[in-house]
Amino acid sequence: MEKFHFLFGLCLGDCILRHTDNLSKTLQSPSLSAADNQQLAQLICNTLDCLRNQELFSLLWDKVSGMQEKLQIDQAMLPRRHKAPRQFEVGDGQGTFTETVEDYFRAEYYVVIDAALACIRQRLNQPGYQTYHCLENLLASALNGTDYQQDLNFIADFYGDDIDKVCTLVRLLLVMPATNAVSERSASALRKVKTYLRTTMCDTRLNNLLVLHVHKDRCDSLVLAVCLNQFVSDSEHRLSLSGKF
Repeated sequence: MEKFHFLFGLCLGDCILRHTDNLSKTLQSPSLSAADNQQLAQLICNTLDCLRNQELFSLLWDKVSGMQEKLQIDQAMLPRRHKAPRQFEVGDGQGTFTETVEDYFRAEYYVVIDAALACIRQRLNQPGYQTYHCLENLLASALNGTDYQQDLNFIADFYGDDIDKVCTLVRLLLVMPATNAVSERSASALRKVKTYLRTTMCDTRLNNLLVLHVHKDRCDSLVLAVCLNQFVSDSEHRLSLSGKF
């Protein structure tokens, strides 16, 4: 770590990722609904919006400057001024360039925050997400005995003549999680479970091991004695050899 740019990027990444990482971990909960996901995302967006001010940038700049002196990192320098390509030039005006190093990094600071905000909003404000939200509210309101007329009207207007398929969609909604974190987690665990020494494992055994690996919280709550007794009781031969536990 010899460059000021790298040090500034680390500090800025720590400032932003501490919020987005908490959002990512929370969204992986299987008990969250689509409405809860949008509320959490909006809360993080509001937090990141609060970072877009001069006072917080000054605090970050002072922190990075202090670390630079402590770590004896080279002084930050402005990049060389490049003229914009001809196809991007508009009119005959001169290009604008930052005059100080602090102004240059201030612009980079705002660009990174805006990019993080745009990614979160684009992910959770998709057109289909609103339909999924209304279907979820419709199902929850019907189960709780509350008013669901508004959501029902939205679904009826959206599907039109295909309203008879809504029942099928609601059944799918009962088993479809609000996020795909569980399925992605099982794909990530595939390499851990099926190693090069287990390449001859059959699909049934692999699926069972993946379920145990992904749902560790439920596995930890199992009583091993009960499981062993059930396994032994399935066969008279096992029962005669092992007995009850």
